[in-house]
Amino acid sequence: MKGFLTTHKGMEDIASMEAKELIGSESKINEGCIVFDIKSYEDLFILCYKSQSATGVCCLLSEFDYKDIFDDFGKNIGKIKFDEWLGKNVRFRVKYARNYEDDIASVETESKLGEIIIEHIQKRYGYKKLSSKSRRL
Repeated sequence: MKGFLTTHKGMEDIASMEAKELIGSESKINEGCIVFDIKSYEDLFILCYKSQSATGVCCLLSEFDYKDIFDDFGKNIGKIKFDEWLGKNVRFRVKYARNYEDDIASVETESKLGEIIIEHIQKRYGYKKLSSKSRRL
């Protein structure tokens, strides 16, 4: 399993050192985040509680490069095992951290990615769509 930690630009080296010290994991450093192996979800919990450089700590479900985020996300969504995370009565939210080079709005992106996930789950697991009032994206 893999996790990732978001941090402020310029703090990636410190975040990587914290991951090494706190959970014994080497990191791949990217701009504004690091990616690392985890043994269990407890490693993520430790980083959430003890990291001083993290602005967010997450489980990495999939990683892919994209040119068109919506098209490429739709093509790669089958790699993600949603049954471990989402069920019929589970609500979820999509957060999109926008790179300043992107020309698409964050709110629009979050909504569209949420729709792609819902459509995928409906097809793959046979769940029925909730009304828009009970669904949060």
